[in-house]
Amino acid sequence: MDITETFVYGFSSVGFLNGLLFLYVSLKSKRKSPLFFGLAWFFSIAAVTSSIFFTLHWANVFAGLSQGFLILGILGVLKEEHGNISILRLRTLYLIPLTVMVFGIAESIIETEPEDGFVIGGIFGLFATFVFVESLKRTHGRNIVIMGLLFAFGSLMTSLYPIFRGEIAELSPYAALGVLSFSFLAFFSYYKIIFSERFFKTIPNATIETPELRGVHLESPEGFENLKESLKDYPVLAFMRGLNSPEGWTTYKFSTIKGRDVIYPTDLYKITDFVFRYLAEAKNKGVKGVVVLEGLEFLRVYNDFKAVAKMIASVRDYVLSYEGALIVVLDEKAWDEKELNTLKRMLL
Repeated sequence: MDITETFVYGFSSVGFLNGLLFLYVSLKSKRKSPLFFGLAWFFSIAAVTSSIFFTLHWANVFAGLSQGFLILGILGVLKEEHGNISILRLRTLYLIPLTVMVFGIAESIIETEPEDGFVIGGIFGLFATFVFVESLKRTHGRNIVIMGLLFAFGSLMTSLYPIFRGEIAELSPYAALGVLSFSFLAFFSYYKIIFSERFFKTIPNATIETPELRGVHLESPEGFENLKESLKDYPVLAFMRGLNSPEGWTTYKFSTIKGRDVIYPTDLYKITDFVFRYLAEAKNKGVKGVVVLEGLEFLRVYNDFKAVAKMIASVRDYVLSYEGALIVVLDEKAWDEKELNTLKRMLL
């Protein structure tokens, strides 16, 4: 077996294992994104193998398919982790991976020496990776940055592969080690992102007694004190300003003073981000998500009413779609009558 064959077999073995790991995660998590990442690995194996043992025609096709599925996986993670990102509501966004795939196939049919499927796919992959990191780094920190850098490196290597494929094969042991490190770091980062527990990590499933609450509940500050007592042992996600919360709750305070678990009043996007993540995690744990919103009067001081109403509507939609419960604490005396009536119509 020569050095080129060693590289191909080493790359194929690592890629195949990584693809299987992503497929396993897809079955375990019921998500589509790991399925797409797994398919991207399988097609990348086919692309490398075809480029060395067969022709660039097939390699170009498989490279386009690999990068297309990589981009689909990235879009999938964005949708799964932060479904409120407005750009994801544009169905035309999915034309990007489709274009990458179709371009690789079409060029391989038309051109005598096709290789732009590698280049175009890699470029679009780099762009998608940039959006991926920028959109998720606020809530996922280091794990998303590491995964993004690995995806960016993979997309860059895809773009340059037609030029350096001979040199890469000659560096077989080092290239194989690099692929091994790259693949498992990417998988580990992804696993940490989708399975890290932020809201339920200290509470075993068996100890969670699901409350009877469902849907949206409007409460006065006085009425909320009674309801709070019945939920004191439940893993509630709460956003508060003036009231206290039980120790077992995950609580974020609205304040203009920076600190731990503090949300600045104009950072309304953080509320919807945390609610979406909490409800998804609750679903994975098999329990009902309960969200408390208090201090909306304070948010109204720093935002126009439309912005606050839009945030509340998004939280309501998320809670209802996950069959959870939303408790909104309102001091009706602090609201303009027109705005108060609008909030009530929106919530009830």
